[in-house]
Amino acid sequence: MKTWLLLGDRNNKVFHSSTKVRNSKNCINQLIDANGTLISDMYSLRTHAPQFYEELFNQQDYWNIFPDLVAKRVLTAEASDWLIRKVEYKEIKAGLFGMRPDKAPGPNRFNGNFFQKNWNLVKGDVTAAIYSFFKSGKLLKKLNHTFLTLVPKTVGANSLSDYRPIS
Repeated sequence: MKTWLLLGDRNNKVFHSSTKVRNSKNCINQLIDANGTLISDMYSLRTHAPQFYEELFNQQDYWNIFPDLVAKRVLTAEASDWLIRKVEYKEIKAGLFGMRPDKAPGPNRFNGNFFQKNWNLVKGDVTAAIYSFFKSGKLLKKLNHTFLTLVPKTVGANSLSDYRPIS
């Protein structure tokens, strides 16, 4: 630690060795799948994680802890109509400008700041895409892509259930 404080990240041996150590700790080289099979090739690792979480989050047979729960509030006709009304341009713009501009970008590398600073250039495409979604109910798959980051819950994590996914 003292060496790091003295030398910093001056592109020297200390910097490169600490970078190698961090990269080796932050890399998943192998996992054990649900069947107990060891997965170690990069292609299988890349495809296994999304499949695992897709199956986990799309389960249809959840155990219901409150089987006799009765919903007491029902949407009024007015509230229902409000929810399905046509979205307005001012709502789209307010939503976009309500975003924190410095939040992490998505896979397209554009964060809120890009859209806010270039609104006059992109507003036609952005609003058209949003109107299309509300009209058709379908979202382009490209718009829903994300990065999946796995944070280990325990030291020595070796299966995907030992990781917390953050997207």
